[in-house]
Amino acid sequence: MVVAAGRLVAGRLPATCMEGVVSAMAADMSPILARANPQSAPGLARQLTWWVLAWPAAVAAALATRSVHLLDWTHVMSGTMWTGADLFLGFILSPVMRRLASEQRRAVISWLVPRTLALHACLAATTGTAGWFLAERMGFLVAGSPARPWIFLALAVLAVLTVQGLGILLPNNLRIYLELRRPQPDMKKVPRLNRINLTFAIGRPATSAPRGRPHATTSPARVARSFCAAAPA
Repeated sequence: MVVAAGRLVAGRLPATCMEGVVSAMAADMSPILARANPQSAPGLARQLTWWVLAWPAAVAAALATRSVHLLDWTHVMSGTMWTGADLFLGFILSPVMRRLASEQRRAVISWLVPRTLALHACLAATTGTAGWFLAERMGFLVAGSPARPWIFLALAVLAVLTVQGLGILLPNNLRIYLELRRPQPDMKKVPRLNRINLTFAIGRPATSAPRGRPHATTSPARVARSFCAAAPA
């Protein structure tokens, strides 16, 4: 199975075998998804990514020691992680989620949301805070500095993203998580909240699935056939 998956990635597996590979992978994942019951997951506090608090601590250490290098490093690294996490969720995970059945999506979301609540909030706050103090230490905020208008423009963009993230996206993610923890979750409410988040995230109304292709009926065979059809000869 591992060898077949490796050959598939390397492009050396014939297209006729692709459907069997996807079906076998789905069969291998079935026991894992069966155990990923949202009700059996640990509590919210135990699932939060507490290690992300190291970034605000690094900013505090940089300000206490007046280290411009540490402040610069923290600003760049936290911004890179913040942007990279958003790109991964938007361009890699979202297309995968669209191919999953409703129970599979429920299991993934119930384990994913708690691990991103503190992550995105801390990275966003660290990026903006470190960037502001770094601009101040480098003299970009003094009157007459050519960079001053750009700093305030970046601050305005960050303020909009902060209000959007902490006022809309974060509460909706928490509501989705709490809803999925119920014995009988409202599966109409979850997609509605998710569409609201996608609308604010990508700037346009988002639909949960293409017309005529509901998530619950998407099978590994259909995924393999669509992948084979799109693959170059």
